[in-house]
Amino acid sequence: MGKSTLAEMRGVLGAPKRSETFNDGKSYSEVWYYYDSIPEYPGTLRVIVDKTKNIVKAVDVQPKDLSKEEAIRDFGQDYVVTRYDFDSCLGDEEAAPLFESPSGAVIFIEYRQRGIAIAVNGNDKVNEIRYVSEAIGAAISKCK
Repeated sequence: MGKSTLAEMRGVLGAPKRSETFNDGKSYSEVWYYYDSIPEYPGTLRVIVDKTKNIVKAVDVQPKDLSKEEAIRDFGQDYVVTRYDFDSCLGDEEAAPLFESPSGAVIFIEYRQRGIAIAVNGNDKVNEIRYVSEAIGAAISKCK
């Protein structure tokens, strides 16, 4: 993440099923590319590309049916569990950025050294596996 180009992504994954462009008009512009699942985790694969730099920012998988225990078995025991909350003064509901919060409702199993973050819901099912080049959220809230 943060190094591969759009051309390299297309060379490996081919043409996407669909794409969406996001632009806040100020600081960033992204294109989200959607693909069918990968063999290890049936579901949807999404690649997020910085439109200005044409660099892959993140890749995530939304598996159809993966338990927390199966994910830990596959990725290993060297994880930390981090709770996050939404910095609501910086966006609307789920569009707001995340920050670390001991009482946060959003739970990630993180393999920080490897750039992997796994979102787990209240039923111990995996909602998303993120491959990232930077932290999932801020260390503290930016709201006053």
